Amino acid sequence: MRLTSIRFKFFVFIVLLTATCATLNAQRPAVRRAAEAKAATDTTPPKKKDTGTIGGRTTHGGAPAPNVTVTLEKAGSRYSNEKPLARTRTDADGRFRFTNIAAGLYNVTSHAPAFVGERTFSFEGGKAVTVDANETIDNVDFELERGGVITGRIVDAEGAPIISETVSLTPVDEKGQPLQRSFNTPFASSDDRGVYRIYGIPAGRYLVGAGRDEGGIRIGGSNRFYTRTFHPETSDQTKATAIEVTAESEAVDINITLKNTGRTFTATGRIVDADTGEPIPNLAYAYGVLQGQGDNRYMGGYGYNGSRTNARGEFRLENLAANEYAVFVGGSETVGERYSDMTRFEIKDADVKGLEVKMHAGASIGGFVTLEGTTDKAAFAKLSQLQINADDSTQGSLRMPRNLTSPVAANGAFRIGGLRPGATRLYFNNVPSVTNLGLSLVRIERDGVPIAERGIEVKAGEAVNDIRIVVAYGKSVVRGTINIIGELPPDATMMVYARHPNSTQFPAGVQTRVDVNRRFRIENLPAGEYEITLTAYAPPAPGRPPLRIPPVRQLVSVSGTGDTQIALTLDLTPKPQGETNQ
Repeated sequence: MRLTSIRFKFFVFIVLLTATCATLNAQRPAVRRAAEAKAATDTTPPKKKDTGTIGGRTTHGGAPAPNVTVTLEKAGSRYSNEKPLARTRTDADGRFRFTNIAAGLYNVTSHAPAFVGERTFSFEGGKAVTVDANETIDNVDFELERGGVITGRIVDAEGAPIISETVSLTPVDEKGQPLQRSFNTPFASSDDRGVYRIYGIPAGRYLVGAGRDEGGIRIGGSNRFYTRTFHPETSDQTKATAIEVTAESEAVDINITLKNTGRTFTATGRIVDADTGEPIPNLAYAYGVLQGQGDNRYMGGYGYNGSRTNARGEFRLENLAANEYAVFVGGSETVGERYSDMTRFEIKDADVKGLEVKMHAGASIGGFVTLEGTTDKAAFAKLSQLQINADDSTQGSLRMPRNLTSPVAANGAFRIGGLRPGATRLYFNNVPSVTNLGLSLVRIERDGVPIAERGIEVKAGEAVNDIRIVVAYGKSVVRGTINIIGELPPDATMMVYARHPNSTQFPAGVQTRVDVNRRFRIENLPAGEYEITLTAYAPPAPGRPPLRIPPVRQLVSVSGTGDTQIALTLDLTPKPQGETNQ
């Protein structure tokens, strides 16, 4: 009896064990499938060593703003038209995250065209974010507010719609005085009905205008010329009606009637070789409007109409209103290393004929770019990524827009031709990209003698071949924090500039933005003494003039490698007359 009981209990144990194993085996595929499904939907890349994370949240009225595009850019990349490093969309809770970010300074931008985020007066826009190795930044937040809308029609004196007319906004204060325009002030063009619609407008007061400013030019289009007119029908900006815009508001029937100032005129002539008088065919030309008086003349606007001289060297400019102009050959059109006169003319009440633009044999500047203070082969290899620009615009005279550049050969050689006689200043094109290479312009020498910032003096047709551009290489980083005593307006922008105190060239240093956490990072500095300068600026706002704060300066010595940490204090407390916080 006792043996039977033991056998029965053992039998029950085996049955239960078998059932349990069967249940577990049945569950394992489901668990495995769930794990595999999770792995398939988890797109977060694995963490890389010494990288950081940048994240934040986008909201609207305090609620999550999902499906909003957010981009990550390396600071300075917009100057070289580089694509964003990464792009993502906010999730259902409005959150976004970028992982595996190398230490450095970045711009994070929220893209919601109908909404208004934090306003910035920096060309790069967005929010500056500094991240260090293995650091997580999670407070890059955007509070979006739906912008206002202004819509209306652009018509002529007979009430007919004007097509493709640009309508722009001028922000003004309560007294109608213009405020400084931000880089992304909205604008729009009229459609085939003359209707325009501008959206995503920040709250404020605006003058709505269309037509052409004095000094503007019109390339192509109809032969009608409309002067700058503000809503509803005035060319006097002080008499224009300001439109009040609030969040989510829509101002309708903001119509503008443009008046044709009369017929336009034509200027014709030809471009010839100054030495032989022979016409030069197939040459692109440009023109601009002259403004100012006496020695303070300047070109208010210029452009190319896409035309080229014909086989007889003839050119033709159309749609010209009464004004003073200059026609010239500019841009990259050096034409066999020649340069152009700037031929002036005036339109009064008739066409102008018989203009002549002469092309002259230009001077040239050449030499070598050399590295100082390093034997690093990788640094020497970077020289061929540089581009040298030349500016031969005489100071105090009308500036002729030109594009004079030279690549740097593998051995450091460069040459730029087609230069006008006088002073020519050499500089690097796209300073942010040059800085990212770890290179900095130290000095320029001619026959071993340093040249001042004014530039290199060249004579007509002269070939200068003894120029030495000295470049330094370094990987030092100056990092810092900003302590603020007092209250800084939320729309203020802070910049930090590192300058070689004894440099005679421009630019003599590197500029960077202070980020959302009041930190800054200046990378790739060669060894040397630097003057670090902090500046702060707040744009004008209703009831507040522009706020310019005295700079803060500090000298720093860097070794060429490694990091240097500093702290700068911006004291905004009132100072006695004549005292600053430097």
